[in-house]
Amino acid sequence: MRKIFRVHSELGLEFDGVYSGYLGSPEQIELVDGIMEHYGTLSLVDPVLGDNGELYQTMDENAVVNMRRLVAVADIITPNYTEARLLTGISGGASLDNREILSFIEGLRRLGPGKGVITSVPLSIGGLANVAYSGDEIRLFPYEDLGVSYPGAGDLFASLLLGLMMKENSYFPSVKIATEISSYAIYEAKRKGRERRLGIELSPVMSEIRRRGL
Repeated sequence: MRKIFRVHSELGLEFDGVYSGYLGSPEQIELVDGIMEHYGTLSLVDPVLGDNGELYQTMDENAVVNMRRLVAVADIITPNYTEARLLTGISGGASLDNREILSFIEGLRRLGPGKGVITSVPLSIGGLANVAYSGDEIRLFPYEDLGVSYPGAGDLFASLLLGLMMKENSYFPSVKIATEISSYAIYEAKRKGRERRLGIELSPVMSEIRRRGL
């Protein structure tokens, strides 16, 4: 990564956005922090730490501490519900009502980023939602709980969100579109009986992007 960054600098390359996902060491997190500061452009951090209420096997509490430092300098963060719990230290329950959702948002705000989306939040009224905030405004974007999950769904959501914003779309409409397309991808994967280990299939995603003229 250091060699790549050095070559980019030697070539004088500039970027319209910086997006980080899985980072496997404190050194990588520190390097991405420096890259974001260097380019000073729109940055999105997907703080990949865990899912289904647990840390991934490759992560530990030190990874959580280091990730808190990185999300503090990001413009947008996209933790899933488990990662929001890890970052904020809030235990949370099997489902959340409005008061509990607000508690998580306030916890993320204290970490620093001005915008964020907690993905796959289980709602007390049923179903799932992506919960987005920008400053003091909070909006919920519900979608059907299909009872399945596929690797890559969170990456797809974050990629769509950043791509839409880099095309100068407004924040909340971008969250809405990214939610619709990523949940559609999960629906299509389940409908086709796709093996979970294969992750999200991209062809329906690209077709939907073309259909919407994005």
